[in-house]
Amino acid sequence: MSEAKRQANAAYQKRQDALTIRPSKEEGARIRAAAAAAGLSVQRYILDILRQHLPEGPENVEKRE
Repeated sequence: MSEAKRQANAAYQKRQDALTIRPSKEEGARIRAAAAAAGLSVQRYILDILRQHLPEGPENVEKRE
């Protein structure tokens, strides 16, 4: 891998977050099937659904301590 590609990958990873979910096997299969039926990747499918339920801006997010 070239140095430019390594730097691009590092920059991408620095600005991205990673979240893990652990559905049951059955629920995971349902999610994958629904994403496929919608013609979307599982990631895009889940993010699209979450965006519909998230507040519009960070000022609307309740902070918890």
